[in-house]
Amino acid sequence: MMVPHFNRRDLEVLGIFIQMILCSAYKISKITNIPPASIWRILVRFSALGLIIKEERGFKVTPRGLVIAYLLIDKDYIRDKVAERLKEEWKYKGDKEELKGFLNSLQAFLEKNNISPFSLCYSEPLHLAILMNMTNCDDENINKVLGRSLLEWFPTVTTSNGCKAILSYNSEGEVYGLAVDCKISGIKVFHKCPLLDEEVKRLNAR
Repeated sequence: MMVPHFNRRDLEVLGIFIQMILCSAYKISKITNIPPASIWRILVRFSALGLIIKEERGFKVTPRGLVIAYLLIDKDYIRDKVAERLKEEWKYKGDKEELKGFLNSLQAFLEKNNISPFSLCYSEPLHLAILMNMTNCDDENINKVLGRSLLEWFPTVTTSNGCKAILSYNSEGEVYGLAVDCKISGIKVFHKCPLLDEEVKRLNAR
């Protein structure tokens, strides 16, 4: 995984941004005992990399900054906080453990394919999940996030037992769920189920 160099001070400052909603250069300097001039150099670099943005009363970490922190700081409390904040930023309906699993799979994907995390966009998870699914379609961590994201973006139908699904057809004309929130199996992608056939028949009979 190709990343710019981050030294101990860089990671310490990035970790503070994960734990605080808004933080000034003065406050970071006080917390870390790093000289203000050094803090400013770090903040300028973080801004250039898209890790933080300037707000009226300080700086705020971006979704990119959250993901990069997860990848670079191997501490449980930081990773828990990253997942918690990404859940809010992405308006993700699943739990934070699902997101942690997804981020672990993202890290493995980047390392396997020698991709820099700075080459990707992190404003929402759908396109990330699609990209990762293309190379590893059996990873449940990826598929759960992909499925939930698709269900948020596209119209769904509700089957007779209350499952929600995005209907699609394969090359042979067979119906399947592009994404399904199944009462029995949970979140699935590219899912076949007899109830989906029943739903198509019901819709066609209208």
